Amino acid sequence: MSHLVSPLGVFVAVVMGLSGRSWSQEPCAATPLGSAQTRQLSFDTREALAGWTVTGDVTIDMTKGRQGRDGALKVGPGGRALLKLRDKDESGKVEFWVYDDGTTPEQARTSRVGPRWGLVQNDGNVLAVGILYASYLGGSEGYTATACD
Repeated sequence: MSHLVSPLGVFVAVVMGLSGRSWSQEPCAATPLGSAQTRQLSFDTREALAGWTVTGDVTIDMTKGRQGRDGALKVGPGGRALLKLRDKDESGKVEFWVYDDGTTPEQARTSRVGPRWGLVQNDGNVLAVGILYASYLGGSEGYTATACD
């Protein structure tokens, strides 16, 4: 399942929890508001992670293209990929596609954090979308969004 996310921010962060893998299939585009400066990133070569801060299971998957593109950023369980967009907090637009492979834990209503992606400001505040598992939620039936520190 693919979803288009268009939030504002300073960093793009892709972080995976205990289950599943996610791929960013669309080139990332970041444009400061009121500016003609646009930066597009694609994942069509093994060198596409240059400039990213990655930890854990983060690779380029050349088999998960979208609309004729060859490749995607693949972040596995426990992996993290962070791309700094600016030195200071400013408004702007970030667009990216996320593919969630649909993997769910056996106990989908046991409290835990699943795959998530979003933006991080310089002060550590986060706007993230992802899967949150808890007894009071529908398990793997949808996504949650949060803004926190």
